[in-house]
Amino acid sequence: MDLNQLQMFVKVAQAGSFDRVAAENYVSQRAVSRLIKRLEEELGMQLFSRGSNRIKLTPAGEYFAKEVEDYLTRFSDMVTLAQKIGQEQFSHLNIGFFSAFDGVLLREQVLNYQKKDKDEIKFNIVEESVEHILSDLALKKLDCGFINNYGRYTKINRRLYDFIDVYQGEMMLALSRQNPLAKKPYLEEKDLVGKDLLYYSSENSQYMQDTFLATLGSDVGQYQIKRVASLENLLLACSLDQGLAYLPKDLMDKFSQPDESLVFKRFHSARISQNYTMQLVFRADDQSPALKKFTASIVADREKKKK
Repeated sequence: MDLNQLQMFVKVAQAGSFDRVAAENYVSQRAVSRLIKRLEEELGMQLFSRGSNRIKLTPAGEYFAKEVEDYLTRFSDMVTLAQKIGQEQFSHLNIGFFSAFDGVLLREQVLNYQKKDKDEIKFNIVEESVEHILSDLALKKLDCGFINNYGRYTKINRRLYDFIDVYQGEMMLALSRQNPLAKKPYLEEKDLVGKDLLYYSSENSQYMQDTFLATLGSDVGQYQIKRVASLENLLLACSLDQGLAYLPKDLMDKFSQPDESLVFKRFHSARISQNYTMQLVFRADDQSPALKKFTASIVADREKKKK
């Protein structure tokens, strides 16, 4: 079985005639008939029922025709993509993100870029911890990544990286409506002593834990900060009053429906503001044209929103 057989089979299935396909392809009717007969023998099934003046797809033939059409379309797309890669008609950009929250911003920025330059960059996306993103940037496995500037940056080599502010908001604490603290207008550090404070990260992340600890009092031993590996489990734990969670509610509202079992409270920290900034980070020495185009698009979008 070869590509020519499959292409000819689809043409016959669509035309319903050996003669018409033969004429359109400048071959004999007998040649087309033999090719289809050989395909049927190789498959071990009859694709067409043959009458005196007409042919008709069998039920197996109808199914096979649909699948072959889909396959040929995918094959054509694959060839086109491979040709573009060979001709270097577009570049690749590898981007990391650490959570569903910055993932929303990543999606917005990629779609915004594609509206202007759809075929110039192919984006490869990966979710990993902030440490993993920074490590992969240092090793040049990633071109850029989204991270959260909240609390304090204590382990980032600022001489190695450049940053672009993408989004700013306020971190809040989510808790069960059943929790007595839900009745307070806002939460303070003393309210969190002895409570399980949850944060979401797909991988173990000392960076994220240190970030949240930096917002609390000096006696960090009073607080129990725990990582939850999925956003669904984090929200479930909060709903069941099994902990309080640090969440950027404004970003969460972009991709999830309100949960009536949860309330969100502002957190008044004596040490640091609860404002956060989602940033795009990349190596300062990266001269990739694709990266320059993408960062320029983000900056232009940011300036547009300021007006």
